[in-house]
Amino acid sequence: MKLNKGLKQSGLRVRPEMLARGSRWAFGLLWALPVLVSMAFGSPVYATPTISLTMPATPVEIDFSMSEVRSSAFKKSTIIQPVVTTDNPQGYTLYLSSTDENTSLDNGTYDHINSISTSLNETAFTARTWGYSLDNTNFKPIPKASNPDKIAESQLPATATTPASVNFGVKVAPDLYEGTYQKEIVFTAITNTVKTVSYMDNGWNTITRLQWLADQNAGHDITIKRGYSIPYPGFCENIAYSNKCFANTATGTSTDPYETILWTDTDTHTIYFYSEKDIIYVNEDAKGMFNDIKRSADSNNITIDLTGLDFSKAKNLKNLFAKDKIKSIEWGNFNIESAETVEGMFRDMKLTDPDNFSIDFTKFNTRNATDFSYMFSGSNLSSLNLSGIDTRNATNMSGMFSSMINLSTLDVAPLNTSNVTDMSKMFASMNILTNLQNLSSLDTSKVENMSSMFSDMGSITSLDLSHLNTSLVTDMSYMFSSSVAITDLDLTSFDTHAVGNMSGMFYGMSNLANLNMSGFDTSNVTDMSSMFFGLDGMTTIDLSPLNTSSVTDMTSMFQDSHNLTHLDLSGFDTTQVGNFMSMFEGNSSITTLDLTSFHTPQAMDMSNMFKDMSSLTNLIMPNFDTSNVTNMSYMFSGLTGMTNLDLSHFNTSLVDNMGSMFQNTPQLSNLNLSSFNTSQVTDMSSMFEDAMADNSTLDLSSFDTSQVISIYNMFGNTRSRTIYASNTFVLDNIDEADELFNNNNNLVGGNGTAFSGSNPTNKTYARIDAPGTPGYFTQKP
Repeated sequence: MKLNKGLKQSGLRVRPEMLARGSRWAFGLLWALPVLVSMAFGSPVYATPTISLTMPATPVEIDFSMSEVRSSAFKKSTIIQPVVTTDNPQGYTLYLSSTDENTSLDNGTYDHINSISTSLNETAFTARTWGYSLDNTNFKPIPKASNPDKIAESQLPATATTPASVNFGVKVAPDLYEGTYQKEIVFTAITNTVKTVSYMDNGWNTITRLQWLADQNAGHDITIKRGYSIPYPGFCENIAYSNKCFANTATGTSTDPYETILWTDTDTHTIYFYSEKDIIYVNEDAKGMFNDIKRSADSNNITIDLTGLDFSKAKNLKNLFAKDKIKSIEWGNFNIESAETVEGMFRDMKLTDPDNFSIDFTKFNTRNATDFSYMFSGSNLSSLNLSGIDTRNATNMSGMFSSMINLSTLDVAPLNTSNVTDMSKMFASMNILTNLQNLSSLDTSKVENMSSMFSDMGSITSLDLSHLNTSLVTDMSYMFSSSVAITDLDLTSFDTHAVGNMSGMFYGMSNLANLNMSGFDTSNVTDMSSMFFGLDGMTTIDLSPLNTSSVTDMTSMFQDSHNLTHLDLSGFDTTQVGNFMSMFEGNSSITTLDLTSFHTPQAMDMSNMFKDMSSLTNLIMPNFDTSNVTNMSYMFSGLTGMTNLDLSHFNTSLVDNMGSMFQNTPQLSNLNLSSFNTSQVTDMSSMFEDAMADNSTLDLSSFDTSQVISIYNMFGNTRSRTIYASNTFVLDNIDEADELFNNNNNLVGGNGTAFSGSNPTNKTYARIDAPGTPGYFTQKP
């Protein structure tokens, strides 16, 4: 069935220079009547299909001012959306053309505006030309009536569907004569020929059978394609060929349940999809239909020919070609207009000749797909032209290009990201990518998740982020982590007011030298763990833009940024922070750390907080509140330059773990632990191993060790001469075999018992030295 509707171009009025001030030129679009209707049916005909085409009734006009005509201005009409309805099971095709062979806009005289002769961007028009567009940017020539353009096609019935958005563009010229320039344009909707059909089984069952048939061709390259015959009737019922043939019909199909067969010819190493019907429809659930055909055990290559297979009803195309070693794919009419997900479609696909493999997205018709996550992840494509991909309804692009190990250039301009909410890991681990083109074209106005978006990009040296709209983003965790080639990062355009997670945001950017966070609003951020981890290229960081009033986690925030020499933390609000674990661990170049601004009433974990700050000599923390801290293991371990440490204000009543707390602090000569309440501590292993200056005094007289169960090597290599203890230093829960002492050559008990390797090193001598009961401790006067 064919349905025509005319569209009349009228109202481009042009006058000469002497036109009075305020006059206008107008270019209008008016629907022409009557509607031309004719019917044509394909064969066979089982029922007469119906089709309707509705066009907007409101005229569309373009007005040109005098100055615009003088400047040869280019203007576009508003967008026209034809509406198609048909009950035809095989859908419809929509065409556009001139009403005759003349494609010019004419004013009734000899003057006219020619159609452009080739497809152009709107910026490339020459004066006195016009054309039509389907994307409001790129324009095509007006087609003649004898050769109409197909502007939309569907293999499905339609109910009030708007398959295309059309508008027209015209560029005027000062020498145009006065008059109305017009042309009738015809839209034609035709029902597709009704055909007999069969339905394929779901993707999981199909790949299981494909894998079995591939095994019958082990050691050979194989081809998978549609076949139009079988060796003979009953071939699949012959027991001799039972391992070479499977029924692959969809179970429970209520309409036209004609059989689809999968069989292999082991002489030609070809696997066929066969049905006697016109169309083989791929199942709605085609998930993994070709996924890992060789099951990774056979290194031979696969050629896939999709000609004759109809994917138009498939909704789930997740992992369609994942993990396959592909020689080539013949796409045929790969129309996937019903697809809702193309997640992982080419994930981990390995091409035998990636330089000569291409994907024509103009065939795909992905306008209804919402999930593009991991679509190309891990594939070895060496080039990727996204022209023609339709992502207008995409909401998820997480990991879309992640781990593409062979791609050095990527142009993202064709992507419509206006509805995308998730871009996490979108470009992660693109290790050889050096050119990310048109990043500024991405519409990120609805994106909420940018976690790891640019992480592990090992070769890219710069990113223009000035046009990214981050107003709705809540997660920026690991956004740039381990992108080691970037040296400068300007984030002044970022709107971060909605962000809650910045953990690992700049993790491992080891060559980053300049970081501009001016304008950051971090008032809602709760997680800053590992945010500045491993920034070896920076000696200082401007932290003044950071509002930390809502932060609860600062774990490893500055860890292993070895070249930092100064941190101004005076603006930090840490009243909500519960986890300080490893916050400054490995900051080996800082000599003074002023934490006067740190109030820590919610702190529970301070383990490793200052570990391996080997140059630190001055630690200022007068307002530390440790009343809720349970873990202080390794807290001051590795402070090899520290000589004085006053912790007399520490409340340790809830601490459970003090293992290795002061390990490897060989310069400590004054350590004030007078306030320590250790009644809940269970782990003191290696607490003072390799600690204390030669012949120093270690005062543990406040220690209650009644709950300690792990104390191995507590004093191993401790250099102190005197250890003060009390009767509450009891080790009833400690195994006799556990060693506390080792190589304590300076140690002497209060009654003169000196350390000796011949004395017990277990808990036996962990007592106050007295006549008849030798020990290594001293009763404090």
